[in-house]
Amino acid sequence: LTQPRQERQQQRLQAQQREIQELVAEQQEIHDAFQAEIDKYSQSPLQKAISEGNLRVVEKLVAEGVPLIHPNSHLGSGDFYHLDGYLFQAICSEYPALMVQALVKSPHIADVINVSGPHNMTPLHAALMDSSLSKSDLVVIVSALVAAGASLQPRMPIYEQTVLHFAADRIHDVRILEILLRGKHVQNVIDLLDQDNETPIGLAMLKKDIDKIQLLAAAGASLTSSRQASFTSLRKGGTLLHYAVLRFDDLQFFESLLQIKEVQDVINSTNDDGET
Repeated sequence: LTQPRQERQQQRLQAQQREIQELVAEQQEIHDAFQAEIDKYSQSPLQKAISEGNLRVVEKLVAEGVPLIHPNSHLGSGDFYHLDGYLFQAICSEYPALMVQALVKSPHIADVINVSGPHNMTPLHAALMDSSLSKSDLVVIVSALVAAGASLQPRMPIYEQTVLHFAADRIHDVRILEILLRGKHVQNVIDLLDQDNETPIGLAMLKKDIDKIQLLAAAGASLTSSRQASFTSLRKGGTLLHYAVLRFDDLQFFESLLQIKEVQDVINSTNDDGET
């Protein structure tokens, strides 16, 4: 009561200001927490540019070194919204070939090139299985991914096939198989077996696809593997020539096989019964 009136008013004003500051701080905390929840499901600038088909912005952001995953994504989580890396989104975008070509130039490409997204598919798997892609776009995308270090070894969600099996069995465009055979460590996967104990060249034989057989043979595929179901289906083993003679009544196909240099090296090989 003895304090001057002006001093008491000043103290009340300071108290009110402190209360306001505390309320503002509390509201800011609430806002920040709410914004964090929103940000989990919002698009990053790179994600937005890809979805809008803005190639110039994508190239600019990649050149600036922005990450190729959503800031709140976790690699390998299978969270389809964030797609565990924007390569998946690029493949599904309006301009897939251009977007993938831009993204593989990123210094962070190694972080996402072989990451498993939904259904344990890698970006290379996703591209090969996307039937909506044009032939020309698929060639460009597969070329870009392989050149950037895409692994050929992870199994696809179809019959435990590698990408070589899939290309030999299910993709008509022989250029795709040719590109895949340029991949790193191709010798480690070229004779792997799928769920049905078939190798890629065994599947090409079943299709009588001479171009694919020639490509795989030239790349070092085994022509005498006793494990291949297609070569051992008659329970005598042998080479792909034994299989062609006993399975196909097709002289033209057999003559085409004999034109393959690597096949000539096994022309006198014997099967389990000692037969050429």
